[in-house]
Amino acid sequence: MCFSYVLRNKICNLEYMLQRRFIQARPRLSKRAFWDTDPASFDFERHAKFIITRVFERGDENDQMALMSYYGKEAIIQTLKASDSLLLIARERAKKYFHLSDQGFACYTSRQPARNLSRY
Repeated sequence: MCFSYVLRNKICNLEYMLQRRFIQARPRLSKRAFWDTDPASFDFERHAKFIITRVFERGDENDQMALMSYYGKEAIIQTLKASDSLLLIARERAKKYFHLSDQGFACYTSRQPARNLSRY
């Protein structure tokens, strides 16, 4: 068996496994959301909460779609709902994409928006 045949066979098997989602390719994220860190050094399983929150707060739509294909819709919804501190833009994006209400978010129920307390 020649080396090129073995190498080609391994590449074909890797492509097959990626297509069948036995293993998943790391999502390609823009520098817009991660200007202060290196996305290549992320452990996408251990840092999932940070990555999902940061992309929905500061990322663009392509980053969000890449995360949806990597983590799945349910995992992203659970992460965003459980987040104690979430910027308003991230909450609005999640409500828009997943058709959610404000009451489902932990950040909304733990700290409600300030009301105008002035009597004048």
